[in-house]
Amino acid sequence: MCDSPCRTMRSLLAVGLPILLIFTSLSGCLNSVDPSDPDDPVDPDDPNPPILNCSEGFFPFGDSELAAYEGFEQVEDDNPRNTLFNKWEGANESGYVIVNDTARAGEKSFRVDITPNDTTQSPDRPEKNRAEFGVNAGHGECVEVWYGWSFMIPEDFIEKPEGGTGFNVITQWHDRSGDPANPTSNNPPLSILYGTRDGQSGLSFKYGLNDVNVHVFVEIAIDKGVWHDLVYHIGWSQQDDGFADVWLDGNSLTNGNLTGPNMHNELPHYWKAGHYRGVVGDDATLTNNSIFFDEFRLGR
Repeated sequence: MCDSPCRTMRSLLAVGLPILLIFTSLSGCLNSVDPSDPDDPVDPDDPNPPILNCSEGFFPFGDSELAAYEGFEQVEDDNPRNTLFNKWEGANESGYVIVNDTARAGEKSFRVDITPNDTTQSPDRPEKNRAEFGVNAGHGECVEVWYGWSFMIPEDFIEKPEGGTGFNVITQWHDRSGDPANPTSNNPPLSILYGTRDGQSGLSFKYGLNDVNVHVFVEIAIDKGVWHDLVYHIGWSQQDDGFADVWLDGNSLTNGNLTGPNMHNELPHYWKAGHYRGVVGDDATLTNNSIFFDEFRLGR
C-alpha cells in the first residue's frame, strides 16, 4: 500500500526535511480547497448519492506529492489568517499566535491558546470550550491522502482531570452535514485526545463511527516540552475498506491493521487542531493552556 512517494511523505517529518517550500503553491487538488464553513448548504446533483465501494482501489490525493506545506516562517505580518488554514473556531484573534521562541524546524511555530471563556459561538449546540484552526482539503470518498505535522505540549500545560471529564481533543477530522440548519453532531471518525489517566499523561487515538466501530486503538505516554511528529495515511470510505495508518515520531502505531468505515456520509471531511474541551461552566478541566504546532504537510 505504500510506494516510494508514500514512503517519502511518511518520512518527511521524521528526518527533519529542510525548509525548501515556505509556502507551497496550492497546486493540484488544493486549488479547489473549500473555504466555506463545514455546515454550509450543499446541493448535490443526486440528493441520495450512492455509497461507493473502494475495494477496486483508492485515488491518490492531488497531482503532486506535496500539495500543501505550512511552516509559519514567511507569513505576511505574522498573521495566522495569512496561512493556508481557513477554519477558526472558538478563540478570538489573540488565541492564535505565530511565535519565534520555539520551533520544530526553522525559527517559528504556531501557538494556540485557550481560556475557559473560548466557546463554540453556536446558539443551537452545547457551549463547548474550544480554540481550533483547520483546513477543508476537499478529499472525498475513495481518496487516499497523507497528513503530517508536529506538535508540542509545553511543560507548563495544566492537566486537571479531578472533577472534570479530561476531554481535550487536540486533532480531529470532522464530517459535514451540508445543512446549516442541522449541523452534524456525529463524532469525528479520527481524533487524538490529550489528557491524564491514573496519573499518566499522554495521547489517546480514536478511529471509527458512532456506535459502529469507534474505539481507542492506542494510548501512549508522551513527554511535555518535546516536539512530536505525527503522520497519517488515510483511505476515506463509508465501507469496511476504509483505513488509516499512523506514525508517531517515526514509529508505527497501527501496523496496517486499522480498517473500517471512516465517513458518516459522502461529503469530504475537514482537518482541525488545537483545543476542544468540555462544557463551559461545567468542566473542571477548563484551564488556561497552550499547544504549539509546526511543519504541516498534506499530499499524496
